[in-house]
Amino acid sequence: MNMKTLTNTTTKTNTTAREGSPAMDTGARASANHDSWNRRRREGEVYQATRRAIELAQVIYDARTARNMSQTAVAKAAGIRQATVSAIEAADHLPNWETLDRIAAVLGLELNVTLTSVAAE
Repeated sequence: MNMKTLTNTTTKTNTTAREGSPAMDTGARASANHDSWNRRRREGEVYQATRRAIELAQVIYDARTARNMSQTAVAKAAGIRQATVSAIEAADHLPNWETLDRIAAVLGLELNVTLTSVAAE
């Protein structure tokens, strides 16, 4: 039988649990479920859209702060609302091409879109 040592961080005691015992099952099952969930999340459409929004948000935030510009200043120069800039930087909103192009121009960025082929599943 496979034995694993579990450490109780509260009392600093070690407990040896057999695989299949309640002590082992709880942690092992939770870890396996979490790994499975993370894998599905990473591969899922929702995760991919969220990942893109977060990456875009970071680029815009970094460019804005590097130029010492406020969200209000970017919004005014781009002809959009400050709330829109805030939502984009929070990854709560994906802008349309026109808005993104305006923001990019204000921040001295060039908008490039690359489409690549993905392997068939």
